[in-house]
Amino acid sequence: MRLLFATLLLIATTTSHAAALNPPQPAPAAQAELVVTRPRELPLNACDVGLFVQNQLAARLHPGDSISIAVPSGELALGVAQVGSAYCAASRQHIRGQSTLVEPGARLHYLIDVDSDGVFLAPTQ
Repeated sequence: MRLLFATLLLIATTTSHAAALNPPQPAPAAQAELVVTRPRELPLNACDVGLFVQNQLAARLHPGDSISIAVPSGELALGVAQVGSAYCAASRQHIRGQSTLVEPGARLHYLIDVDSDGVFLAPTQ
């Protein structure tokens, strides 16, 4: 009987410890899709454009590139900046950011555009 009790206690302790090490991941339904396109015709073609999601570099886009990435639902911080070396790196200090609320299952479309202040994200559709 003691052996059975000790075995059950060990299983219960191991199971609860494993759950603590692996926090629950958001359900796929809680995610959304972000689609970003960089037209080939934009000026500044010599520099890659960095896409920042939640203040982290998520992708580098070359002229004509389009990407699709899964993002969490809720408030989402997005930004873009020229990235690379020399001239391109100097403007990385100027990340043009914006915030948006994302519904679970949504599909967000953005176009990288440019104005006198540099590159920015323009929502489409």
